[in-house]
Amino acid sequence: MRRACILLLLLSPVLGRADAPPLLHDAIQKLIVDDDHWAFTQSTQRFDRLGKPTGGLTIERYDPSQPTEQEWQLLQFRGHAPTGTELEYWQAQKERALKRHGEKTLGDVLDLDHATLASETPEAVTFVVPIMKDASKRFPADKLEVFMQVDKARHALTSFSLRPKAPFRIAGVVKLESGEVDGRLEVVQGNYTPAVVWVRGSGSGRILGLFPIGMGEEVNFSSFHRVHPYNDRFEVKIGDIKALNF
Repeated sequence: MRRACILLLLLSPVLGRADAPPLLHDAIQKLIVDDDHWAFTQSTQRFDRLGKPTGGLTIERYDPSQPTEQEWQLLQFRGHAPTGTELEYWQAQKERALKRHGEKTLGDVLDLDHATLASETPEAVTFVVPIMKDASKRFPADKLEVFMQVDKARHALTSFSLRPKAPFRIAGVVKLESGEVDGRLEVVQGNYTPAVVWVRGSGSGRILGLFPIGMGEEVNFSSFHRVHPYNDRFEVKIGDIKALNF
């Protein structure tokens, strides 16, 4: 199982399409090459609609060099050592996320072919990327847009954001009045492509036009370690049928 769904916004393999602007295409290709080659610690803090923390940090360790059922380890749950019941709850959440792994994410419906220049500095270029029309029932394509900033020298993604262009309704009941996702990438080791080190998402709205709702979540990634994905641990050479164990 890969990272939390907010990261899947960017890491879907369909993003590496050659018709995208060359600079953006190169940056996405580099992300794809590095996909699932990092073990890391993930720290998550939730916030209420007023922006105040709710509970303590949940800390997890992710290691894609392990079998699927062992990739994630829970180190701390909402500020304390997890109880047996909390560990079972956390495991059930991970299993549900794993079952959804084959579903479309926002990354599957980004229309990179029609990405356009949003702004430019001597060091970086920011592209605005539309969402494919009618590509997903979960995401209103005409209400959302994604911004991606690429470092010119490295040809590497350095930040991204998701913004609604206007308020919209979800299932005709909840009206989302504001919402955003921001992420930052940094070099975490040697000359490898920058990895996602921070993501924050928030949103607010009203149910039935009356009752205010809102929440936020901030995720920090640290303690990176370069690994070989578990499913790629064997390389078969045609001819001598030799498996090389990494």
